[in-house]
Parts: sequence; C-alpha cells; structure tokens
Amino acid sequence: MLILKTLTAKQVHRIAHLAKDARSARDALLHGVADDVTGEPHPAKGEHDRIGAGGFDVLPARNPALTALRDAIGGLRPDARSELYALMRIGQGDLAPGDWQEGLSEAARLGDEGVGSLLADDIDLQTHLDRGFHEITSH
Repeated sequence: MLILKTLTAKQVHRIAHLAKDARSARDALLHGVADDVTGEPHPAKGEHDRIGAGGFDVLPARNPALTALRDAIGGLRPDARSELYALMRIGQGDLAPGDWQEGLSEAARLGDEGVGSLLADDIDLQTHLDRGFHEITSH
C-alpha cells in the first residue's frame, strides 16, 4: 500500500542516504570525545551509546553532509515535506501506516517550518525513513 502522493520513493531514499551521511559525520566528530564533554550522566547499566544521544548541533553549521541534508529537505515542496514527516513518524513507531492522514494532519498543525526543522534535526532520520517506507510498502 504505497500512499505517497507527492513525494517519490527516489526522494525518500536520497534523503535517507543524506541523513545517514550527516549522522556519520556527527558520530565521527564525537568519536573519542570524553563522556564528561557530552554532558550526559554516566549510565549505571545497559547500553552506553552516548553518541546516539543529542542532535546535529555539534556539527559546524556549514558541514557539507548536514548542509546537503537540509538542502534536500528544504528543496521539497511543502506537501512532500508533510509526507516525509508522516513517513518519519511511522518509522518512529508513533503512527501505523493506517494513520497516514493523522501524520499529515500533525504536519499541518506544526507548519512547514516546524516540519522541516523536525526532519532535519532527527539524527535517526535515515532509520526512521527506511522503516516507515518499508511499513507503507509492505502493507
């Protein structure tokens, strides 16, 4: 059940790839950074992936990977950005494919600027888009 009307599969995959590149650039920058520098409390148990927390704010504003991601998101038509947002929400597990219209309504309430910011600031955007795309194409 493919429910994309404006956004293409090619655009989804391209943005997912750019999101992966931006995440890799961020993780490379943070690799080896002392735990105390990240500002996160030391976990007592469980996973100790401190790099997974936080956002892209540690990257320079002109980082090429981050700029490419933001440009690709910003280059979409507003209705395509809304679809990308709904796809991200499905991939996050917050919405089911059958809740597609709810995702579009959320995007409308947030406004185009808010949607663009949320997409561009999601460090797990690649994973969320891949999962969301899989969900809507396999049902």
